[in-house]
Amino acid sequence: MASPLVLVDAYNIIYKWPRLKKWMSKGMLSRARDLLIYDLEELRALKGWRIEVVFDGYGRSTTGPLGEGPSGSNNKGVSKSDSQAKKKTTDHGVRVVYSGVGMSADGYIEQRCQQAKQITQGRITGSLIVASDDGMIRTAASSAGAICMGAERMVNELKSLRKSAMYRVEAALEQQQHHDRKDQLLNNNNNNNNNNNNNNNGSG
Repeated sequence: MASPLVLVDAYNIIYKWPRLKKWMSKGMLSRARDLLIYDLEELRALKGWRIEVVFDGYGRSTTGPLGEGPSGSNNKGVSKSDSQAKKKTTDHGVRVVYSGVGMSADGYIEQRCQQAKQITQGRITGSLIVASDDGMIRTAASSAGAICMGAERMVNELKSLRKSAMYRVEAALEQQQHHDRKDQLLNNNNNNNNNNNNNNNGSG
């Protein structure tokens, strides 16, 4: 069975996690986004999930950067290409989506659920997971047979992952220090043996 596709309502998750929300409150939206994407890359590596994280691109200008924040309203001079969702895949396999002008991230995820429903016929197959607390998204997801994951559950998954990664780093450092101590003891013993041999040769 293919690994499930996980659709992540990005800002919904960010606002649920104080670690990321604090950057939003400081106006550092790109920092919050980058941290979430990095953690999702780690989650993908561990779980093997196909992950698609969706940000609002509704308010971006036609020439400016993608997705300056959730739910904007500037639709002036919208080109056909700008009205389409912008997608890219990171080096570590997470697909990042910025919804097109005129469509919120919520709308994009609901649309993806409708596409999935044509395949699943509404049956729960385990092939689609939707991470969001938004009521309309969850309704669309359930209708498509998706597994609904609350924002808090996703945050807890990412927190657990971070703790596990920190534990692995600490364990690796401790193991390295242990090897270093053993090497130091061996070097000291070798030096002592050499000194003893030199003393014996000198006394002979």
